[in-house]
Amino acid sequence: MRENNNKKHSPMPNCLSNLYFEQNWIAQEINLSAIGEKYKGTKIVVNDPDDYYHGQQEYSIRYILRKLYFNKCAYCESRDYKPDVEHYRPKAEVSIDQPNTHGYYWLCFNWSNLLPSCDECNRPPGKGTQFPVSGARVTSLSFNECLHLIEDHCKLNSTYLNSEGPLLLNPELERPEPYLELKWNGRLAGTDGTNGKGWSSINTYDLNRGNLIDARAILIDGCRDKIINNLILFRDGILNPSTLKTALEIQFNFFRENTSPEIVHSFVYFFIYHNFSSFLNSKVPFVDEIELRLVNTLFSNYKTINS
Repeated sequence: MRENNNKKHSPMPNCLSNLYFEQNWIAQEINLSAIGEKYKGTKIVVNDPDDYYHGQQEYSIRYILRKLYFNKCAYCESRDYKPDVEHYRPKAEVSIDQPNTHGYYWLCFNWSNLLPSCDECNRPPGKGTQFPVSGARVTSLSFNECLHLIEDHCKLNSTYLNSEGPLLLNPELERPEPYLELKWNGRLAGTDGTNGKGWSSINTYDLNRGNLIDARAILIDGCRDKIINNLILFRDGILNPSTLKTALEIQFNFFRENTSPEIVHSFVYFFIYHNFSSFLNSKVPFVDEIELRLVNTLFSNYKTINS
């Protein structure tokens, strides 16, 4: 999972703005059946010639979200061109941890509550209707004197909503990276304790399912092989210290460029880049300590220059 601030620079789509009074009515009446699928937006024809679905019809909200997220799931970073339009706070029901049958119905069309998610992260045994919190769950909403929803209370970064202490990472609300650790076998771990946001998110979104572990492990091993291949050439005398430096800097640059959130599973490259010494010690077999220090020094110098 990677931080994503793109929505802050993208205005609320008109089709959601036009649902303001309907959302207010749903909130007043607690009419969950009226929510339907309008949060997906209206059908549009994709006119981007570079899009896989050029010329086809697409839900406008799903299209906008997948563009903002580089056609990736907001949670697991897998490629997904037909993601679910996921409600971060479940719209109609919360199934665990102070469960309620109403959910956060007043956020059903709220732009800040919508994320693109693959079905494996969004549906059981993934998130489903789970939304764990550390405090008292917010189950009521606030109206002003005109019986309109108090807009500030509907924003996901509001003090009102965050008083419940949500335990699921949201890439639009905070940097998820500090809460997650990559193990060198491809698994993820939480960094803030077994009851913290890291582990809660991993378990709720099912981020350690087999296909994700495999995908991360393949990338990790690919990075390892790039280093090892250059060291073999150096040991065989094909590369000298100067050309080894050049060859490794090409690999370091590859790692750095792939930390971009546009890249599938970019967290793998992000974590390797920022924990390179641990990566070397765990994954790369060195002939001796001198060789290890050489690669570490070359990377340290490269990172300093390119910081």
